Amino acid sequence: MNKKIVHDALILTAFTLVLGFVLGLVYEITKEPIAAADAATAQAAYSKVFADAESFEAYEGFDKEAAASLMSRALTMRLRMCRRPRTAAATAWAMSSP
Repeated sequence: MNKKIVHDALILTAFTLVLGFVLGLVYEITKEPIAAADAATAQAAYSKVFADAESFEAYEGFDKEAAASLMSRALTMRLRMCRRPRTAAATAWAMSSP
């Protein structure tokens, strides 16, 4: 009984190792073509949205924290403007706007 369990475990281990190696090999072979296809799909989508643009590249000087801070300040300023009391003319204009 013990020999059978050990034998089956060794066979399963061998299958796992061989198939894991094959899976890793296939992944390495297909990694670059899949990345290229994803990039081409993204470029096509960008081109549909921004038809006049010639190309799309990553902006090297982008600072995520600075952009978030700028957006936060703009939103705060917009909220402050909304809280200001309106004149009668501004209220009438706001009510007539769709």
